[in-house]
Amino acid sequence: MTKQIKNVRGQLFDLENFTRLGQGDVSISFIEPPPTSHPEYHATMMIQGCRLDLNHKACLLQFNEHTAGRVLLTLLEGLIFDVKQSTFQVDWQDSNWNNLDWFHTL
Repeated sequence: MTKQIKNVRGQLFDLENFTRLGQGDVSISFIEPPPTSHPEYHATMMIQGCRLDLNHKACLLQFNEHTAGRVLLTLLEGLIFDVKQSTFQVDWQDSNWNNLDWFHTL
């Protein structure tokens, strides 16, 4: 299995009214699966400031005009009270994240 890491900028939007919630740096690890498995992605997102309001929040993560989908953000333990930046685990919620194409276009 091979592993690739990409660091990209992403924007967050509210799922109900599509207002912009913020932007941050997303680090995505892709682990190439065996032929019979789904791809596996792990990601974290760093956002400037203390953003407790985004903890356990489902929102739309957009990388570019063609690559966006629903994610769930969860603050990483031990980093909750950092006032300079907030670091979240990104959980992929949409089936479009199972497609390899989006990762390769970043």
